[in-house]
Amino acid sequence: SFHQSFVQSNHVSSGYFANDVDTSLTARFGSSTSFGIGEFSQVYRVEKPVRNNFSTGSSETEHAHNMWAVKKSRRPYTSNGDRTRKMREVQILEQLRGREHVIEFVTSWEAKNHLYIQTEYCENGNLKDFLAQAGFKGRLDDFRIWKILLELAQGVKSIHDADLIHLDLKPANVFTDWEGVLKIGDFGMA
Repeated sequence: SFHQSFVQSNHVSSGYFANDVDTSLTARFGSSTSFGIGEFSQVYRVEKPVRNNFSTGSSETEHAHNMWAVKKSRRPYTSNGDRTRKMREVQILEQLRGREHVIEFVTSWEAKNHLYIQTEYCENGNLKDFLAQAGFKGRLDDFRIWKILLELAQGVKSIHDADLIHLDLKPANVFTDWEGVLKIGDFGMA
């Protein structure tokens, strides 16, 4: 039907499918790989910044691995109000910059009515996947249980100290960096 073909063509042009080439990413980074698709966003691992065209923020030279995550809104803005709601996540991440157990914000940009949010890349994945793997091996040791609880509590406290509430705290939104430090991420509902 006409409606179905319109929806399909609209999804392809808006970057809905993971294998579409996203020129906004290829213009900024020499390498981008899709590694997660959620209900509201698609996440890419990016590296090799194209320095001549775009700045990736001051954290670029500080990040030892020159690798970041970029979260792209899956659907284009539907209205000014929708854009304002999505931009709120950027404001929150800027407000939480520099907190140890919160994902580090680098920069954001907009292209073709999509919002892109660049953050640090946590090489060790998320807590949901870790707990699923650990569950096959048996019970977690007490040290690791207390480490998880302590770091989550410190992260939540720093969010609350900034007069914010996360509202979507779950293992899939808790990430582990290359040193094993837990970082709370995904502030789309905060």
